[in-house]
Amino acid sequence: MLVRTIKLIAPNADYSTEGAPSFTDQADISGWALNDCLYIAKLGIIKGSDGIHAPCCDAGPSRSGLRQHIPGAGPCHERANS
Repeated sequence: MLVRTIKLIAPNADYSTEGAPSFTDQADISGWALNDCLYIAKLGIIKGSDGIHAPCCDAGPSRSGLRQHIPGAGPCHERANS
């Protein structure tokens, strides 16, 4: 969904995966999601750990780290109190 949103905001941007990092478990990423995963990895939004993307693992609270890449999306408590 994130890449779909980015594409709506910037439809003419370069969405190539050239220069994206590769993950040792890349074969475990669903085919429909592979290009988008590589693209957001290229942007630095996802990094994996020790070269592993771990698409089958629950990200849990680490998903909140995404907020640092979205302008104006500070911590939830900051938005709730404004």
